[in-house]
Amino acid sequence: MWNNVRKCKLTASNFGKIIKRKKNPDGLLKQMLYSNFTSKATEYGRQNEEIAVKE
Repeated sequence: MWNNVRKCKLTASNFGKIIKRKKNPDGLLKQMLYSNFTSKATEYGRQNEEIAVKE
């Protein structure tokens, strides 16, 4: 759910790419919409999201 909400949002992760782009906005849009980005922090968040919401 978090990924779906975040997909089309301007975030720190994609802001630099947006302000630097000169051509091919479609490629950037596809990357933002269909990226399967993951890291230790996002995995931790996914694993603990339900607990955090309850608290």
